[in-house]
Amino acid sequence: MNHLSIDHLLVGAFLLITLIVGLWTGRGVKDIRDYALGKGTFKTFTMTLTVIATYVGGGTLVGGSKDVFADGIIATLAAVLGTLVSFLFVAFYIAPKVTRFKDCITVGDLMGKFFGTYSRIITGLVGILNSIFLVGMQVLALGYASEKLLGVQIDSSYVIVLGGFLLIAYSAIGGIRPVAMTDLIQFFMLTFGTSLLAGVLTYKAGGLGVVFDNIPQARFEVIEHPKSAYYLALFIIGYLLPTIPFNAPYVQRMLMVKDERRARSVYVISGISLALIRILVMIIGFSALILYPNTNANSVFSQIISDLPIGIKGLVLTGLVAALMSSADSFLNAGGVLFGHDVVKPITDKMGIKINELAIARLGTLIIGVLGILVALNAENVTMLGLCASSAVALVYTIPLIGGIVGLKTDTPSFFIAMFCALVTFIIANQYLELELFYLALPIGLVASILSFLTAHLVRNKGFALHQYPSN
Repeated sequence: MNHLSIDHLLVGAFLLITLIVGLWTGRGVKDIRDYALGKGTFKTFTMTLTVIATYVGGGTLVGGSKDVFADGIIATLAAVLGTLVSFLFVAFYIAPKVTRFKDCITVGDLMGKFFGTYSRIITGLVGILNSIFLVGMQVLALGYASEKLLGVQIDSSYVIVLGGFLLIAYSAIGGIRPVAMTDLIQFFMLTFGTSLLAGVLTYKAGGLGVVFDNIPQARFEVIEHPKSAYYLALFIIGYLLPTIPFNAPYVQRMLMVKDERRARSVYVISGISLALIRILVMIIGFSALILYPNTNANSVFSQIISDLPIGIKGLVLTGLVAALMSSADSFLNAGGVLFGHDVVKPITDKMGIKINELAIARLGTLIIGVLGILVALNAENVTMLGLCASSAVALVYTIPLIGGIVGLKTDTPSFFIAMFCALVTFIIANQYLELELFYLALPIGLVASILSFLTAHLVRNKGFALHQYPSN
């Protein structure tokens, strides 16, 4: 394929526009609060789109359509129902309460307020680890998209390095402002690309009615589905026990909203929008099943892209690249702030050393980005490493954080008891569960976290005790 084809030019133009907008909007950042939260400059519309863009990664489109293609409607039901449950829970019980902590700029700040300095540092380290692997996963997928899907005949490592440093450039310099502004561009491109792909595939398959009339009945099984236990576990891990919304960049988005009403609106609209995107992904997966019934699920997305007309292919791939970048830059920024604000600063404060927190956060963003690139370049199973890092977030601080936000009185021992019990239980479960049941280890660990945290709270307070929230 000609390297200067219209498809390449579309993707290249998108990357160039993203870089220019990112660098331009990142000028003039003066302090760590502006770097982390933007000093309240974002409207409800902007906040809603940046929340959606942050949640939609490359796995939503590629992995989601593959799961529907292979397993049927159960994959969409778990994602759609789970997204609605999770976001409504956050909209009505979490995000409005988070807005009351106006002196906090990170998830580490919240944990420090609830459980003390050491909990803050541990939360920062876990968040940084998670950011490194997620950035690695996204830039690795960026290399895959260029080499396998776009047909560029160059080593994907060059694309990984180039894409990684493009993200680092505007994320490190300007912080959340360029990330939020580029999220707007990325949101429109990923939703347009996803909608375009769903429309094209449905048309090629003969229309939506033809698609659903010809889907094998087995693809509509739910309770009797062979993988029903797996999707139930996925629903519990990601949604019923909402661990994903408590990753660092997602909590950062809650802290960026300044009042309870806006927080509810942002998360209700975001939840509905993400559910609709999942339905589009379902249409893509089912249409592919009609068009490519004999294709392996792992390679079906490559087959879809290779059969698209010139121009449409470029637009769809631009949407995929947008989804990859919108998650990666958010984790880069959040990880850099955690590095400067929640790891380095508490340590230097105890040592009586004054630091330039903004400069350290920028340095942290650079370090995390470079480490993410190295992970991608040397990845043998980066997905598994990413899952381990995400599991650490869930097991170390998710349940204590929820407890603190909803109003339970907190103390340092309850955090460490819950963390220890959750990690030990998770490790033991991994040792004794059959390989095909490995996905149950995390919900088992989360149950241990809940039980141990509540038990510690009840014992130490001789019953349930609440703390007073700051006034909003």
